[in-house]
Amino acid sequence: MAKKTDVSTVLSCILVLFLALIMFIGPLERGLFFREDYLPFFSNSAWLLIGLSIILVIQKHTVWEPVPDLALVILVGLYWLSTLWALNKQEAIDGALKYSTYLGIFLVAKYAARDKKANQFLRWGIVLSGIGAALTGLLAGAGIIEYEAAVVGGRIYGSFQYPNSLAAYSMFVFFVLCHSWLEAEEFKKTWAQWLGRIIFAVSTFMILLVIVLSYSRATWIIFALAVVLYFIFLPREVKGNIFARFVVSIIPVLLVNVPISSGLLDQDYPSVRKYLILGICLAAGLEVLRALLSAVAIPKMEAKRREKKPAETKSQKRTAPVYVWIIVCVLLVGVIVFALTTEAGQNILSKVFPESIVERFASITWKDRNLLARW
Repeated sequence: MAKKTDVSTVLSCILVLFLALIMFIGPLERGLFFREDYLPFFSNSAWLLIGLSIILVIQKHTVWEPVPDLALVILVGLYWLSTLWALNKQEAIDGALKYSTYLGIFLVAKYAARDKKANQFLRWGIVLSGIGAALTGLLAGAGIIEYEAAVVGGRIYGSFQYPNSLAAYSMFVFFVLCHSWLEAEEFKKTWAQWLGRIIFAVSTFMILLVIVLSYSRATWIIFALAVVLYFIFLPREVKGNIFARFVVSIIPVLLVNVPISSGLLDQDYPSVRKYLILGICLAAGLEVLRALLSAVAIPKMEAKRREKKPAETKSQKRTAPVYVWIIVCVLLVGVIVFALTTEAGQNILSKVFPESIVERFASITWKDRNLLARW
């Protein structure tokens, strides 16, 4: 039984490695926007799906589940059905191939995610792909590498065709990154724990910086709401740890985004490099400080918790009433409205963000069709 489990783990990890490679290459190819980029991606993904099929036949297993697999298969089938009467056959077939590929990748990921180690590698692959896309824009903006249209008009496009796509992908990666950052505490070796903490802290800083400097208004709003909901629904035992890590990564962003934005707009590469390095050092330093404080504070908190009576402990585990969260959300919305619609609020924002970002905030209206189209 143990031997079968080991074989399954090895096969899952091999699939994840190939899947991680595909996910890493995809964003670097302009987010697979052009046909010459996404057709090779389709063929490579097909080989991955063939490999999964062979493994399932050998192991006599299945990854099929009625929910949600049936709905996804129906969706893909409808795309293929639409090719019969499509005006542009090529685009219709490409669209059907795209969603067939997505379904295949989903099935491969679902199979691999059954194994704990492979599941972890899968998340790391997602994180790595997001960091690669973000780094492309940041390094190009700093003049370290050359990548066509990685920064246009002071906006970071990274390796994507559009800055909104980069921001949306970075937003998704952020939440996976938070979980991976927390997992660094579970590494067995002390040096691995410290290395993981610093790498994840710096990576989160860069992801947040890219979200800000993408100037994607829709992503800003959606990300703010997503972060609030994320912290509301997080389990209480990890909420404080995640919040501390969020603070560690957001503080450097608030401190360096203004000079970096100015440097990107003026193509002042030395300035961008200087403040990017400063932000990285701040993120790493704050994470070291957070980890040291946690090492002292957490044992004391656990000791105090054990000393308390069971009744007191039970009463403290009660979650805040719903109306408390409603009040918090209303206050948050009020602060955002104040910042976006009043001159005083915009003056406060200008102390933290570049004027161009504040102007973009202020330009958001309910009648903005470009913004509403992205909801």
